[in-house]
Amino acid sequence: MSALPAVLHTLDKGDYVPVGGFPFALRPAVPGDLDEVHGLVREAAKWLRTSKDTDQWASPWPDRAGKLERTLNDLLKGKTWLVWDGMIVVATITVDTEEPLDENEQSIWPAHRLRESALYVRRVIVSRSYAGLGLGAALLMPASLGLLVRKSGRSTGLTTGSVIVVDATVSVDYEAGQSAHFDNQILTSPMSKPGDSGSLLVAANTQQAVGLLFAGSDQTTIYNPIQAVLDSLEVTL
Repeated sequence: MSALPAVLHTLDKGDYVPVGGFPFALRPAVPGDLDEVHGLVREAAKWLRTSKDTDQWASPWPDRAGKLERTLNDLLKGKTWLVWDGMIVVATITVDTEEPLDENEQSIWPAHRLRESALYVRRVIVSRSYAGLGLGAALLMPASLGLLVRKSGRSTGLTTGSVIVVDATVSVDYEAGQSAHFDNQILTSPMSKPGDSGSLLVAANTQQAVGLLFAGSDQTTIYNPIQAVLDSLEVTL
């Protein structure tokens, strides 16, 4: 992601190494990004109306003031994320851990389902200028953008963060001028220090295995997707 520049620091000793840059940046949205979110909604509503003959999102629900309040509340609570291409906002997603309520403020789920861990996703929008690049699918992958995660490592102990890139392609520089190329990797916010390689990354809410830490820098940490690790080792869980 270009908004997260290439890391060119001196190599750490051991198995913790810097990585290159990547084309898009996922960042938590802030209240000042309200116009950016609304711009994406308006663009999507126009496209749905002209290309799909549907009035979805054409009228604010329940009204303009209510829509503004809901969107701003998501921004204030850190639930909304934006995908940036340099200085341009190209996509958004809102991820919620709070169960949705109906118009009577009652849970939409039956009582026996309330204890199940879940993430609720809404307002997933990709700018039409960036359609066809797989951004929408990437936002909804199992190791999804914005997923809250944690790991326990030898050097840093228990740390938490969030997934900022899925399906990343990175080049890792090793000593003696050697480098290695990796595809389909998971990148998170910085969560580790030298000596943490081998740590298991899990989803913060479900404890489900997500990836295996193997490299990083002071700007990001990199993980092999857990299914790729299991397939390589011919292990079934």
